[in-house]
Amino acid sequence: MAKNNNPKDLLFNLFAIALGLIFAGLALAYYIDNLEQPKTKPPSLNDNEILLTKIISGQKLEIPATWFKYSEERQTEFVDYTELLFVLPLIADKPSMIIQVTLALKRLNIPSAQLLDDVYLHQFLPKEINSPRGLIGKPLKTMVGNIEENVFYDPLSANPFVAKCMDKIVPQSSKMCVRTVQISPQLSAIYSFEYEALLGWRNFDIEAQKWLDKIDGL
Repeated sequence: MAKNNNPKDLLFNLFAIALGLIFAGLALAYYIDNLEQPKTKPPSLNDNEILLTKIISGQKLEIPATWFKYSEERQTEFVDYTELLFVLPLIADKPSMIIQVTLALKRLNIPSAQLLDDVYLHQFLPKEINSPRGLIGKPLKTMVGNIEENVFYDPLSANPFVAKCMDKIVPQSSKMCVRTVQISPQLSAIYSFEYEALLGWRNFDIEAQKWLDKIDGL
């Protein structure tokens, strides 16, 4: 049987594998972080928060001090990225969920909606998987080791909600998802969260925007 040597297909496969490896690293870091007890008071949307300055690629941001994931990040002004925590009420009658948020350069972090068209659609397997209501779930051909990766997306929107999820890295961990959105001409926000947050996907961007609106400079 003849091999498929299409350079475009090879490029898609290599790019998808690279994304998968990055994603696996994020998932493992998420699990390790969750083993640690919080060292500071939880973040909130209070208006009386002390603001700290971060400059990413020349864009000056004023961010509430309690939002930083690591206390060490409060010390440095010029950074390549910064990691925050948002607390989002996504599902009625359920506790709010802690979402990890990385603000980073857009050119290095492609929005998930763009990846859906440019990469994921070329990597989908034919079958569909169970998914939260309103989303379509599709497994990807490429795998990181034996860990399955799935993409969940809204098929009805021109700028769809898209999240990529990975099965448990270790038995004790939760299924973890990542969603990237553009928040300014220079910056993207990479959201890392447990799969259960997808049950409130319709509220996700609305609630996240309330936190982003509190960051001066966006």
